[in-house]
Amino acid sequence: MTKPYVKPMSFVGVAAVALTATGCSTYEDGPSSSLISKDNRLCREWQIDEYNGQSSSAYDTSLEFQKDGDFKLKSTYYGYTYTYSYSWMWKDDKSGVYITSNSDTLLSFDINRLTTDELWFTDMDNNDIKCIAID
Repeated sequence: MTKPYVKPMSFVGVAAVALTATGCSTYEDGPSSSLISKDNRLCREWQIDEYNGQSSSAYDTSLEFQKDGDFKLKSTYYGYTYTYSYSWMWKDDKSGVYITSNSDTLLSFDINRLTTDELWFTDMDNNDIKCIAID
């Protein structure tokens, strides 16, 4: 025999799970949820694809986040490649990262989208940058 309060309680439980799963994105452009940790999504090599809505094909720049906190910025201009090594760390709420050198913050940015294939962020000067993962 089913108790009269079991069905309403079941509905409330399902509704609560559905609302929680769809409403807890850290990033403005998603994803709304992911089974892959933020560290595992961020820690890879990224190619800058767009800078303020413009294709970045005029220059070749990549960013590499490593799990040990190392960060590399690599740029190629006129056939010469320059590599810069820094450190990175999450902001307290993991909404963005700090790029540091000798404990000084060089760059801070807010992440708008973070998947295993896409990294979109806004830097301290309000530049919108979209990156794609390098395989």
